[in-house]
Amino acid sequence: MTAKNSLESAAIDAQSVSATLLKLTVWPQDVGAGPRFVLFLLAAVPKFQKSNKYNTLCRRSDPCRLRRLLLIRMLLLPGAEIGRRVVLLPTWGRAGSCAWCDASGCNCCMPVAPRKCPFCTCRRNMNQDLMMSYKRQAQQHLHRPLSNGWKIFILALVWAACFVPALAAGPPAPVAAKTTDAPVPPSTLVKVADGRFLAPGIARIVNRGELVVAMLGVDTPPFFYMKNGELVGLEVDLAKAIAKELKVKVRFDRSARTFNEVVDIVARQEADLGISKLSRTLARAQMISFTDPYIRLNHAFILNRVKFAELARDRPLPVVVREFKGSIGVIAKSSFSDYASKNFPLSELREFPTWDAVLKALEKGQIMAAYRDEFEIKRILKSDPTASLTLRTVTFKDLEDTLGIAVGIQDPTLLAYVNQFLSEGSEKLTIDKVLKALDK
Repeated sequence: MTAKNSLESAAIDAQSVSATLLKLTVWPQDVGAGPRFVLFLLAAVPKFQKSNKYNTLCRRSDPCRLRRLLLIRMLLLPGAEIGRRVVLLPTWGRAGSCAWCDASGCNCCMPVAPRKCPFCTCRRNMNQDLMMSYKRQAQQHLHRPLSNGWKIFILALVWAACFVPALAAGPPAPVAAKTTDAPVPPSTLVKVADGRFLAPGIARIVNRGELVVAMLGVDTPPFFYMKNGELVGLEVDLAKAIAKELKVKVRFDRSARTFNEVVDIVARQEADLGISKLSRTLARAQMISFTDPYIRLNHAFILNRVKFAELARDRPLPVVVREFKGSIGVIAKSSFSDYASKNFPLSELREFPTWDAVLKALEKGQIMAAYRDEFEIKRILKSDPTASLTLRTVTFKDLEDTLGIAVGIQDPTLLAYVNQFLSEGSEKLTIDKVLKALDK
């Protein structure tokens, strides 16, 4: 094969590659992965030859090889870079080498002295013009700017997407004129008989016409007790004041035999409020909500002097009390039963059904101390001053018992209402006022 024939065959082969390249570069971008993979295999599988006739001039000058390289490059490289990178930089081997003969510094890749390769030596006659033609054709198909007609078409589509739905919907409905009638309240409010819209918890009470208050069945003066057949007391007056503010009557439910049962009645929604000298504890707060405290009382002990002297044995009183190891009597299922377990873990806890039963056990020496708030302890000595001969009291200034009103967890607005009522009250209860109320 002469050099002239080699150049002519190379030019013809380059033209066929150019046609193939132009056909592939205009493929749509959504061609699936399956067809691309098949073409990749067809381009990558070598075409076996019986003889190495091309190796006499260049071991990589096989036209089939050239087609495979271009097809593989086009399938692997991004579409926007196909014409530029495949045609102008056809380096398949190491950097700076010819893609067909591996000759370093080939004229096909960089302007260096030509080598003995049909594709390398053809640069002077047709290779440069052919490559520039490939570049212009690739840019024409891949980088051709949009015509004005296409731009107008795209703008029309955008305008239709933005404005046609609004036109199809028609003109907006006219805004209704404002009226002098009362505004429609939110759906969470309930209309009562007098036309007002109230929260569900308060509307329930107003529509019923009465406020149901749970209260312990055992009298606890001066908070609540029976006098001349009528229920009276500080907390009774408090419940009546709340009912008066709501413009309803009040009804007391005294079926509870313990303080915890009062909490249970409110939790079961059998009563609106629980007002019964209730201590605010963590255990109770898991079932109901408590209002802000309306009175604060310190914890206190009343001790049997003889039993306590045997325990103390000349030790300081604060040390003996803080590390109390004697027996403590409390009312069963009351807040002080929980307080005793928490504050005096080394003591022996004994529960009694009532406070009177606790005091009788203390007098008989069955227990060493009775544990309750300071009001109940001071009331004992106030009612019988001679009791100080056999009994002594200890008040814990750092332990506080706060009394609050129980409200169901389903009535947050009622809870806020009662809190506001307590904050606006002119008279705040104190231990002195409560002791003074015993004289009435």
